[in-house]
Amino acid sequence: MKNLILALVISLSIPVFTGCASALRSASAALPVFAGLLAEAEQTLEYIDAGVSEWKRLTDPPSNQIARYEAAKKNCYRGLMVATRALQGAEKVEQQQFDAAFLEFRKAYEEMQTFLAETGAVQGGALKAGQTPDPIPVPMALSHKVEG
Repeated sequence: MKNLILALVISLSIPVFTGCASALRSASAALPVFAGLLAEAEQTLEYIDAGVSEWKRLTDPPSNQIARYEAAKKNCYRGLMVATRALQGAEKVEQQQFDAAFLEFRKAYEEMQTFLAETGAVQGGALKAGQTPDPIPVPMALSHKVEG
């Protein structure tokens, strides 16, 4: 009986493991480019957050502005998660699919930039923290063109 159960478990597990390996292979085809774009977008958000932290320290903005910024930042990270899930396992991605995957991030990032400009934290595309404004890089995912 033990051997029968073991044989059943093994036979049921083989398709699962085979499926996982197949998914990993397909994800690895497009992974380097998309992983780099996602990482660079996250680094841009971290850069902005560091500048906003300095701006908050220097200007002591009202709590409602801080809450709006935190919500905008959360929406940007949610947009990156949506893009990650949308592109996960893709062997080949068309431009339209790529743009759709990053749509939520694009909207959230634009809302964040608008908010930061309205509060004065960003002027002329640069963080106004400290003596010298630092230009904010635009995440490459927002202008990426899919090769193919």
